Amino acid sequence: MHQEFYFGSSNIVWTCVIGIILLSSSLGNYLGGIIADKKDINKNIKLMLMLLGLTIMIIPFIETIILNGISMLIDDIKIGAIISTIILFFIPSMIIGILSPMIVKLKLNSLKNVGKISGNISALGTLGSIFGTFLGGF
Repeated sequence: MHQEFYFGSSNIVWTCVIGIILLSSSLGNYLGGIIADKKDINKNIKLMLMLLGLTIMIIPFIETIILNGISMLIDDIKIGAIISTIILFFIPSMIIGILSPMIVKLKLNSLKNVGKISGNISALGTLGSIFGTFLGGF
């Protein structure tokens, strides 16, 4: 009989999930600000939306394999939850973060550096949330 292993829904697991998603979103905001200030923003937004859809679409197909594999290899719940969250959610969450400043730039295209500025502000704000999440959760 095949037994499946999971990390559960403890405070530690939720802290890891929230913290990693905030980290990847923050990185995405920063990168999105840089990308937003480049030319051909419509093409870049379309590409990011396609990548986002693909990365979200594969999660249901790989989640069991990832969770089982990580839980069999790693005994520490914190490390296992962090690695699993990174593998499953880092890229999609980062892409969502990338899209935010691009959309702002698209709406306010007359301002030269609005993408970079909004990306930096969002990234800094999210980093503060990451520290608060991990400090409060652990």
